[in-house]
Parts: sequence; structure tokens; C-alpha cells
Amino acid sequence: MSGYEIKDIQTCRVIADCETALVALWSRNLSSMAPQRFIWLYGKNPEGAPKTCVAVLPENNEMIGSGSIYPRMFDVGGVKVKGGIAVNFAIDKKYRVFGPALSLQRSVVEGIAEVGYSFVFAYPNKASRGVFTRAGYRVVGEAGNWVKLLDSEGKLSGYVKNKTLVKLIAAVVNRILEIQDRSRAAFVSNNEICETLDRADERFDALWENTEKNCRVLGTKSSSYLNWRYSDYPTGEFRYFCLFDGEKRDIKAFVVFTIRDNIATVMEMNAVEPKTTRRILLNFSLAMRMMKASSISISYLGNKQFVKEIEHINFIRRPYARTCMIFIDKAVPAETALLLSDEKSWFLFDAEMDL
Repeated sequence: MSGYEIKDIQTCRVIADCETALVALWSRNLSSMAPQRFIWLYGKNPEGAPKTCVAVLPENNEMIGSGSIYPRMFDVGGVKVKGGIAVNFAIDKKYRVFGPALSLQRSVVEGIAEVGYSFVFAYPNKASRGVFTRAGYRVVGEAGNWVKLLDSEGKLSGYVKNKTLVKLIAAVVNRILEIQDRSRAAFVSNNEICETLDRADERFDALWENTEKNCRVLGTKSSSYLNWRYSDYPTGEFRYFCLFDGEKRDIKAFVVFTIRDNIATVMEMNAVEPKTTRRILLNFSLAMRMMKASSISISYLGNKQFVKEIEHINFIRRPYARTCMIFIDKAVPAETALLLSDEKSWFLFDAEMDL
């Protein structure tokens, strides 16, 4: 099929009801919450509006596909760099085999330097990976998933049929796991206190400024960005579990999390230094037990030191893989491009991609 046109969203605004058409396209292909999502994504991101391209049928201006990149500032080797995250790749089913997919992806990344982007990255599904490759993306690595068991009853019930016996065994196992976390948390404690917040404030900005940038590619974790991404997200509820200095009340680390179906999912986190990671996750584990979560899940790609830290406190890797791909503009310096292409340089959680 060649009877479609690719338009930039700004150009497309001359078409009547462009916003309505885009929301309708998303509703058909992506989410029933598309109207709220449009306002949030296009009107409230503190780092700017997305770059969006759409496929339309010229004879009637029907919108049949879209692709966007939303802006995210990164610290890359100590330099502030504007990156983009590929989102909202949607094509109506009857047009998926005729070519708009590749044309859309090429148009989205074409000329990104002209609007300030140095790179774009994505987690394409298996069916879309070939399209992204042909559009110029390359593989960075595979994100993995780690789970920490907090309540063993569900797991034991798959092996032991007697429900009373399951509860008795689970009570013992759960208590042992809790004592282990408490003893480890006490051993590494620095007279810190923990508190859960609903929104990020200026203390998060101070933490970001003081964070040791041991990973060479880090998404900026400012309060304005965190509040937009999580506190104001229209289709989910997220909170911030924080580790505070007991005297100064400065934030030393935080975990953004949500609880669904009794599973506490770590969406994103930051710590002033690597050794603080273990302390906050041990305290987070204790807090999630109090909230009756059955397990904690972390999906992550990047520096292996973080993996060592979480595996040391009983996070176990599960069979899971998501391919992270990146498109790097030709004008990006070779040293920066090398860092962006190296999985070991990154500190990236799945939630930073899942919009």
C-alpha cells in the first residue's frame, strides 16, 4: 500500500480534529484511557512535548497510524543530553501489512537533532523488532526481571495440597525471611529513617545533584520530572518510599513503587551512592511485608553492580527478557555514542520506558 501520507503532528494540526483522531487511534489500538493520556503526554511533560508523526489517508484524512518520541534528559558521561523514548507506536490492524510501520519509525527519528534529540531508545515487541532495526535502531541489551519473595504461601500451595499445612510452613518461612531482612537492615543502618511520600519535592532535586554518577547513562531524576511521570500519571497510582538522614532529613535514596495484585513493583529508584541501594531495598522489603505484599518485582537493564546488590538480598532472576534498542544521531560524538551503545553504562528500569 502506498496511498498514505506521513505527517508531523504539527503539520497535521491543519487537519480538522487532529487531536480527536489521534485519541481515537490510541483507543482502538493502545488504551481505553487515551483522552487523559493525551493531555498528560502532550501538555504537561516538564521536558517538552513529544515529536509525533502520523499516517493518514489523503482521500479522507483518516488517521491510521502514529509514532512518538517523548523527551527525557540524561546524564551521559557527565554531560547533559536530551534523549527520546519511543512511545505510542500504533497502526490500525487492516493497515499493518502494507508499510506504514517502517515509514512511521523512519519519520519519527528523521531529523531528531534539529529538535534537540541526540538519541531515541525503545522496547519494541518481538513483532516490531524488525521494523525498528530497518529504521536504524541497534540492540543495547536485554532487560531482566528479579523477584523477591515476601510471602511463601502462594508458592508453597503449588507443592503442598493440605491448606492448613501450607499456612503453618509459610508462617515459619516468612518469619525466617523477615528476620533475615531485619538483621541485615540493622547491620548496614546509618541511623536513617524511612517514610513514604505521595509527591517529590526539592529534596529529590538535592539528591539528584549529589548522586554519584557511577553509571554513565542516567535519566534525570528531578522532582518536576518524577511528579509528571508518576504522581500525575493518569492511569496508575505510585508512591515514593524514601530513606532519610536521621538528623538532617535529607533524602539519601528513594524507590518509586506501585502495588497491584499484592505484588510491589519497583518502577524507578535513585541512591546517593551504590552502597545505599542495599539499605533502602532491605527497608523497603520490610515495609512491603507490613503492607501484605507477596513479593517485590524489579525489571532492569544496566550496570551489573546493581544486580549483585539485589541478588545479595534474595532477589532471584526469573525467565524474562525485553530487548532495548537505540537510535543514535550521526552528529553525536563517538565517545558519547559508545557509552549509549554499551549496556554496562546504563541504569534503566522498565517503568522509564512503559508509558
